[in-house]
Formats: sequence, C-alpha cells, structure tokens
Amino acid sequence: MPLRPLLLACAALLAGCTQNPATGSRMLTLSTQAEQRKIGDATAQSHLKAEGLYRPGSAAAAYVTGLCNQVYAVTEAAAEAVQCNLSDDGSFNAFATPGYLFVHRGLLPFLSSEDELAAVLGHEAGHLTARHVARSLTQARAAQLILMGGAVALGAGGADPLTMQTAGNMGNTAGQLGMARFSRSHETEADAIARRYLQKAGYNPAAGVSMARNMLNYGNYAALQTAAFGAEDDSLLDGVKSSHPASPERVAAALAETGEPQSLPPLQDLVRQRYLNAINGLPWGPQRRYGIARKTELVLTRQRIVLPLPEGTTTHYLSSGHPRNLGTWLIAHPHSGVSIRLTSLPMQSGSNPASIIEKSLPTLRSKTERITLGGTQPSGTTLDDLALTESDTTPEEADLAEDDLAPPTEVIGYTATHRFLNSPKRWRTVAFGAPTHTNEMLIFTIIYPSEEAMQQEDANLMAVLKNVRFLTRTQALKYKPLELYTFHAAAGDSVARQASKLPVGAFQEELFRALNNIPGTAEMQPGQIYKTLLDLNP
Repeated sequence: MPLRPLLLACAALLAGCTQNPATGSRMLTLSTQAEQRKIGDATAQSHLKAEGLYRPGSAAAAYVTGLCNQVYAVTEAAAEAVQCNLSDDGSFNAFATPGYLFVHRGLLPFLSSEDELAAVLGHEAGHLTARHVARSLTQARAAQLILMGGAVALGAGGADPLTMQTAGNMGNTAGQLGMARFSRSHETEADAIARRYLQKAGYNPAAGVSMARNMLNYGNYAALQTAAFGAEDDSLLDGVKSSHPASPERVAAALAETGEPQSLPPLQDLVRQRYLNAINGLPWGPQRRYGIARKTELVLTRQRIVLPLPEGTTTHYLSSGHPRNLGTWLIAHPHSGVSIRLTSLPMQSGSNPASIIEKSLPTLRSKTERITLGGTQPSGTTLDDLALTESDTTPEEADLAEDDLAPPTEVIGYTATHRFLNSPKRWRTVAFGAPTHTNEMLIFTIIYPSEEAMQQEDANLMAVLKNVRFLTRTQALKYKPLELYTFHAAAGDSVARQASKLPVGAFQEELFRALNNIPGTAEMQPGQIYKTLLDLNP
C-alpha cells in the first residue's frame, strides 16, 4: 500500500519526541539544531544588513543588552549562547531567532520602565526556550506529509485530477490557518514563560500587564494612522494582528495571572527612573539616511531634498530591507482623506520620469505633463548658520560625503492623473530625478478618496509639493532626527497641553498617550516623569 511507508515514518518520528524544559511538555522536532541556527544566522544577518546596531558601545545599547543577558541568564537555556542586540530600527518591534534576540530602537519610547523592558525580553527569550522556530518548522513539514498522504490516498482511490487539486487547496488553507493559530498560541505561551523569568530575575511579573497595555495604546495610535493611509496600507498592523493575541485579551490574561501592578511614588520607582534615564535623548523614527519626518516637512537627507507637507499630516516609514533603498514613506492628511506614498526607483539606462509614468500607469490616465519643482528658499534661521560637528557624519552615511556641490534651485518633473475602473478613488503620480549622485527617481503617488476630493485638494497639494528645496551635503548632514526627552509634570499640566507641543502634524494626543501609557481619559500627575519628542532643527 502506498500509504504504509508514510504512516510508518510518521510513527517513528512520534516516538522520537523529547521533553522541553521550558514548557514541561513533550515536543516533536523535524529539524536539527544546525538547521535552526542556520535560520537564525540568516535572519540576523539580513536584519543587521538593513538596519545595523544602534550605536554600539553607547550607554543605551549597553543598558539594553546588559538587561537582556541578565534575563536570559535565568532561563533553562542559559548555557546556550545567545547574542543580544539593540538594532537601529525605528519600528515598534522586538524579535527572537535561534541564537539571537533583537530589540528595535523604535520600541523603547513606548515602554515606561525597566520592568516592562524585562517583560519584553522575557517574552522573546520564551520564544527561544520554547523552541517556537523548531515547532513551526515541524508543523510545516508535518503538514507537507499530510498533504502528500492525502494526494497518495486520492491517487490510489482513482480520484480525478480536479478532486485532487481541490483537496490540495483545502489542505493548504487549513495549513495556513493552523500556522496562524499556533503562532497565536506561541505568543500566549511566551507570555506565560516570561512571567516565570521575570520573577527569577528579580522583576515584577505584573509588568506583563503594563507591557500589554502599552501595546494596546500603541495599537490605538497605529490604527488611526492605518485608517488615514487607506485600507490598502493595512500592512502597518498586519504583523501585530497575525502574530500577537488581541491586546485586550492579552491584558486580561496577564491580569488573571498576576493582578494589577502596584505603582510606586515617583521618587521611589527606581527601575522606572533608571529606564527613562537610559532612553533620554534617543532618536525618534527611522535612521536619518531614510528620512526625517518633521511637523510640516519630510527631509530626505540622502537625496538632499526637503519636501513640504500640508498642515495636519501624519507620516509612517516602511523599510525596504535594503540600506541603500529609500523604502516607502506613507503620508496622510486625515482631514481631507488624501494619502501619499513616496518611494524611489533606480535611474536605469533609457528610463526617465516621463517614461516611468507612461509605462507603469493604467490606460485610464491623463496626458503626462511637464512641471517645475523647487525655486523657493527658506526664511529665517537656516542650516548654513549651524556648525557641522564630527558626530554629524556616521559610517552608514558615508555616501553623503562624496561631494558638496551647489544644489539646483529647481528640477523638471512629470505628472499624470489616473483612475481604475469601478473605483471612486483618483490617483496622481509625480516623478522626478533626485538631483544627487544617488541616481534615482522619486515617485509620489497621491490618492484622493473621490473625484470631488481631487477637485477640492489637488491644486493646493500640488502647490505645496512644487515647493521642494534642495540641499548641499553639508546642509543635509546638519539635519537631526527628532529626539525623545523626559520631563517632570508641573502642576496644571494636561495631556492636551503637552500633546499639542509634539512636533507631529496629526494624532498628537493619541501619540502622547501611547508614549506614556496613559489610557482613556486619564490625566497627567504632577511630579511624575513623562516622555515627549523634541525637534532641535531650525
């Protein structure tokens, strides 16, 4: 019988189950430790190539990696080598892969104490000690065996090809759902393991409650951004939705295990103060080479361009995973419903902005127009008034140091409007060559929610975009990312007042609450330490 060897192989594998010390349960592994480590090495190297480490040797990096090693030392796998890293990735995330544990720089502003960071590290360590990568590999390979068995059975039974294809599709769908379900269970299991590690490391296990509430507050802010960028840009929340339990469920589960975390008076909460001191002055957003989003402009330092933004916009950066690729900037104006995607393409032989528009847009487009961008200069204090210091140049930005030629005052670009059948939305694409050695084209895709919105907003928005400014290398290097700073609340301070000072164009209160884990309508407490963002550029 064709199935017999397959079933015997499965039975032999089941007999090889071993007990996992971290979970206490027996687990089947269909991959070797060498295979798992190879996956870990590849994942780590890919991430480091794209984002790098955040200022190795700095106080912040030493603090995070030191705490990571401290937490990992109490795990069942403490004897196994693991490399702790603070990556220079501005996104809200942390992850573990065999042999490595990464905390993104962009996660730190949304945590409020050392206990909460320890909870994150314990959670990621739980993924490693519970062998979740190995279990995911086993599940995927087991699903393949089942599908192979189903195909063999159908073939032996004389099933027609269409029936076999349908069964295969059903199996693939079931496998995908199972992977999502198990991924959720892995997250829940890692939370439970983290509570044990926190207690062993001398931290409050109830910090998992605060950590989950931070995720909930961040999720509220990110959901508003996602809605503003449009349904097609739901990738902002895809990672959280697919791999983490819903935040209210996560808070409830943590509360059931530990109860409410006990708050201490500000002057006695030493672990909170220690954490806030460590992250004070941390850069906000992606690395400078990918761009700096200010309240009313987006500065592309590598391309040496300053793009004005309409009042009331929100921005979000999506990495391409390649250090010399701009990635994608999402820009939205919630009041009007207009959103913009900014990306770049290499300027290849025979291509130009006009040809890109004509080749890539659908047939329902207007005639491509030639436009002039630039020609304006800033007033008041400028970057030329500031001194360039040694620390303004980083190794990652060496490509900015190639020349310091005078930039053009204006460039020629091309634009066209277009639409898709049966869609109420209207699109405008603007393309022009970046006037620097990067040899790339910048592509703006403006999305209007309707024909009416386009008629109302297009002229004003195009007038704003045409006022781009071009920088010298020295000017570009003088721009600094926004920075995170801490302050003590004074009597009469309020969320609304402090949120209005944030150098962002939209969703200021939601961001301030997310930064400081202030839920609902709760208010600031005098004497307590809070976080804010500062823009130190002129």
